[in-house]
Amino acid sequence: MKWEKTLPEVTEMYMVVGKQYLFAACDNGYVYALDPATGGEGWNRLVSADGAFDVYPVLAKNGYMYVVNDNTKLFCLVQATGEQLWDIVCTDYLTGGTRIRRAGGIDDPLPSPALTSTGNIIIVSDDALFCVSGYKDGTLDDSPWPKWQHDNYNTGRWPGP
Repeated sequence: MKWEKTLPEVTEMYMVVGKQYLFAACDNGYVYALDPATGGEGWNRLVSADGAFDVYPVLAKNGYMYVVNDNTKLFCLVQATGEQLWDIVCTDYLTGGTRIRRAGGIDDPLPSPALTSTGNIIIVSDDALFCVSGYKDGTLDDSPWPKWQHDNYNTGRWPGP
C-alpha cells in the first residue's frame, strides 16, 4: 500500500482523478483535493453545509469542477484552489428548494452532472432534467484513465461501433 488517508466524519465519498489532484466529494459537505501519489491534502473546502454530496464530481477542461449535492444544488469550483465561483439550486425552479423524495422512501443517489459538447451542464433531479449554461471551453477534461471516453464497447478501436 502506498498511502492511506482518513477524512473526518466521512462515511461516503465520490472520487474522480484529475491531472493535479484526486477529488473527493463527501457526505460531510466537503470537497477534498488530494495528491494521488502521496495522499497529501492540497486543499479542502466546506462547500455544501446544507446537503451531502452523493455523486461524482465532473472535471472540465477549463479547470473548473462541477458537483451537485443531495438538494440538487450545483456548485462550480476551481480545481487548483477549491475556490467556489458560483452555485445554483435547480430544484428552486420546480419545488421551491425542497427535494422531492421518491415514493416508498427510496432515495438512491442521482446521476452525476453531464457536460454537453458546448460546455452546458445537465443536472438530473428526482423528477426533472435541468440544463445550466456553462462555458464554451468547459467540455469534459482529458483523464488519465485509459478507458475514459474511449472504446466503451470494447471493440479495440475508437470511435466505437
